[in-house]
Amino acid sequence: MENPSTHKKIINRIVSVPSMDSWDELINFISTETDQYISDKKKSYGLKLAAEEIISNIVRISEDKEGVIIKIKSQKVTSAKGKLAFELVIADNGVYFNPEFDSLENPSPKIKISERKEGGLGLFLAKVSCDSVKYIYKDFFNIYTLSINMEEIHDKLG
Repeated sequence: MENPSTHKKIINRIVSVPSMDSWDELINFISTETDQYISDKKKSYGLKLAAEEIISNIVRISEDKEGVIIKIKSQKVTSAKGKLAFELVIADNGVYFNPEFDSLENPSPKIKISERKEGGLGLFLAKVSCDSVKYIYKDFFNIYTLSINMEEIHDKLG
């Protein structure tokens, strides 16, 4: 349950179809938003990595499905205690897919790539690249929230 004293301010948003034809548009949106509002390059890179993983899964699963859309919004979040976070919220109305972020395990570095079972590594990287990752399924949408805690957000919007 979200804290009602948390304030969220949407900064920007994009709506598109999940396909390789829209890949550059989606990734450029993510890159522009993170570069503009996150001054810590390591955090910015981690958020981009996580978002690209989520988007690539959505494109792979939904590309040939009729009527599927992807929505991405960037937002500034301020808690009641004044803590700041920058979030990317990625939503799609494609196939239900719960990544079960809470149960993802650290993959063993001793297992060769050729011997790993398929799936999970990219989602694990997304999880560890952000301060918080959340998933909910609401109103026929998969909704992934990727958060980076901030000392300050370079926000020209106030």
